[in-house]
Amino acid sequence: MSNSAAKAYHLVKKAGHLEKSRLSRWRNTAQKMVRLSETYTDLSNDELLQKGRLLQGKAKSGIDLNKILIESYALVREATFRALNIKHFPVQLMGGIAMFEGHIAEMQTGEGKTITAVLAAYLRALSGKGCHVITVNDYLAERDSKEMGKIYEKLGLSVGCILSSMEPDERREAYRKDITYGTGTEMGFDFLRDRLKKGASTRHSRNFRWSNPESSDDKTPVQRGYHFALIDEADSILIDEAVTPLIIGLHMPNDAATVNLFRWS
Repeated sequence: MSNSAAKAYHLVKKAGHLEKSRLSRWRNTAQKMVRLSETYTDLSNDELLQKGRLLQGKAKSGIDLNKILIESYALVREATFRALNIKHFPVQLMGGIAMFEGHIAEMQTGEGKTITAVLAAYLRALSGKGCHVITVNDYLAERDSKEMGKIYEKLGLSVGCILSSMEPDERREAYRKDITYGTGTEMGFDFLRDRLKKGASTRHSRNFRWSNPESSDDKTPVQRGYHFALIDEADSILIDEAVTPLIIGLHMPNDAATVNLFRWS
């Protein structure tokens, strides 16, 4: 059953009640993921990695990610068990589906938010365009990148982490990874510094283009562009921290280019 057909089926099943139909569909999909993941228990680590690489190939070819949702989450569930001796519960798989579809998933402390986030981050990172996982502080960013990195690496993806103490070359390397952990503040300041490196000309103000991520010099942006971001503690980052602006102070001549930059900002 296609994704659109599944949505229609569960909407009719729940008499048009959108929230109930969504939960019904997610629950049904999560059960399929659990059943499929149980068939992966006899695979060797190399066979599991090979399945991960096959999914990467499909995603990079442009396939609709909904078509590999069940298989990818089942793989993550098995890889998580091998890396951390933990298996996702159906409710965590449902949370992962919600985040993949762009919803906010509310979970209490201790309910496994970190491993739930791995599901959506993994699937979105398969295309090779980069996935940012944004959290509230350096400690959590470093801890999660190391712990969850064990899961991603079993499936063939690379993981980086942005810390406040890092130099530009280190940041550039971390952003090149398939999945990059960091705080909203650090990633925000990296954006601002990159924007200043590119200059304030009209040519860049509306049609900003990122440089070749393989190059590295003082003029090269550290970020390689944006594809998908998953925000941990969304209420803290998007509400509490959002009241504090990110400001970089520089001594610059009051020329036309600078004025244009201020207008763009």
